[in-house]
Amino acid sequence: MERRSYGQYCPLALALDTIGERWTLLVVRELMFGPRRFTDLLRSLPGIGTNLLSKRLHDLEEGGIVAKRELPPPAASAVYELDARGLALLPAVQALAEWGMASLPRDLEGRYLGVAPTMGYMKMAFLAQGDSAAAKRLTCELRAGAEVFHAKVVDHRLQLAVGELPDARIVCEADLRSILGMLGRPATVTAALRDGSLSLRRGEKEELRNFVKLFAPFPA
Repeated sequence: MERRSYGQYCPLALALDTIGERWTLLVVRELMFGPRRFTDLLRSLPGIGTNLLSKRLHDLEEGGIVAKRELPPPAASAVYELDARGLALLPAVQALAEWGMASLPRDLEGRYLGVAPTMGYMKMAFLAQGDSAAAKRLTCELRAGAEVFHAKVVDHRLQLAVGELPDARIVCEADLRSILGMLGRPATVTAALRDGSLSLRRGEKEELRNFVKLFAPFPA
């Protein structure tokens, strides 16, 4: 099927010719924090379907936004990652996410919460807390079921990425909803450890409390 076009001499219309189709920007969102396999994307975008995901990735590759790369053995699988043109999209995606925060319902019931949105919320919460909160240098690996991601604060800046962080000072395990609930609320760490919704695999409780202090509270 030929890709639809607005047929307008307008940079916004031309941009939407490439990224305006349903699911396209969510694929970009999933790749914001590092390379992902096709199966990772399919799991993180429930409802898209195999054929449509293949089509969106193909269109993004053609548009120079996404690149496909083969991993060397023993992985021997392919991953998708943002190309230079895709990385240039990130400020626009971040701005759209910030605009959408005003419409975010407080109740997660019936809505899928993925790792990429969680990291996006963490980034916004970190920036909202201000420079004074970024004075500490902390590293944390977070495990949420089959998904693993990590956060590092280096030189007053937050770095977030999918995957493990072998030298992380803190390693914890919780569902994504519990992770969001801890942001900016260090008192919840003790309660979560007590009720079993959070497991601390490495590091001290006080280190994790200091880590969550770096973020503004997420709306509960």
